[in-house]
Amino acid sequence: MLLEGQVALITGGVSGIGRAVALRFAAEGAAGVAVNYSRSEHEAAETAALLGDRGFTVRADVSDPAQVRRMVEQTLARFGRLDILVNNAATTRYCSFDEVDEALWTRVLGVNLNGPFFCIKAVVPQMRAQGKGVIVNVSSVGGIAPVGSSAAYSVSKAGLNHLTRVAAKALGPVIRVNGVAPGLVFTRWNADRPREAQEAQIQEAPLKMGGQPEDIADAVLFFASDRSRFITGQTLIVDGGRYMQ
Repeated sequence: MLLEGQVALITGGVSGIGRAVALRFAAEGAAGVAVNYSRSEHEAAETAALLGDRGFTVRADVSDPAQVRRMVEQTLARFGRLDILVNNAATTRYCSFDEVDEALWTRVLGVNLNGPFFCIKAVVPQMRAQGKGVIVNVSSVGGIAPVGSSAAYSVSKAGLNHLTRVAAKALGPVIRVNGVAPGLVFTRWNADRPREAQEAQIQEAPLKMGGQPEDIADAVLFFASDRSRFITGQTLIVDGGRYMQ
């Protein structure tokens, strides 16, 4: 069991990649898995049922620092400690550069970049008091190359990749900070995209395949566990080889 007795908080954790991470953590022995959501009560209830007694759902908009602080307080009140933070919550809208307006820009960066910063700031005191902690930021290949659903999304993820490095430098040696940058993953985010566009992405990748949420969960688990104890400040691209560094 890679996470025996540990407690994790996963933002955006009730569907897609977030839910896959939550279930993988529980399977690896996590004593508590707090899953954050912002809107869907139905998906939150489903995820809680899948996690059983170790699961805990907590509603918060991660772009609001007051709600983030309350979310962390609720998690600590439930489990008494917090070992792992997974910043997975994100938002976007498919549109061209010209269609990105001030409201969309502000909202996307608020959730995708400000949110992880607020969450990191909120958990650091507890992790330092414990003497150990791990943070994993779920980014995107849109932060590596100028691709993705919108300019706002791509820029937010590029910022998140650099936040990973900055936080790793600032918070070591007590807290490790790493990131995972998925490529095409078959979640509801991509459900409405034309199959032809998805197939073109698949053919550009050496492995000629798209990913499943569980593929990303495996990478997050690696960084969350002591198997990566000598790694910090890194963002791992998980995309079948489409974007190589």
